[in-house]
Amino acid sequence: MPAPAELRERLDVVLAGGVEDSVTEIAPLLTATAGFLRALAAGSNPVWIEDDADELADRVTRRDSALLATADELTDAARRAAAGLLD
Repeated sequence: MPAPAELRERLDVVLAGGVEDSVTEIAPLLTATAGFLRALAAGSNPVWIEDDADELADRVTRRDSALLATADELTDAARRAAAGLLD
């Protein structure tokens, strides 16, 4: 699994439109990102933002399953990307 900084750099390239050839090339990145989120979820407190006034408080960040739900979505996106079916 790549280091968090490397993962972020690679994601930034994709989000900036850096994928020019085929969407299939981002499948490994999506899979790695999903794995990172699962690892992060395993080591985090389900209630990691306790105050609604916290600057990071949001309906997504307040859900205790947000990291795992996003990981599942990224895993599905990776499968679609690998098959060339990601829009």
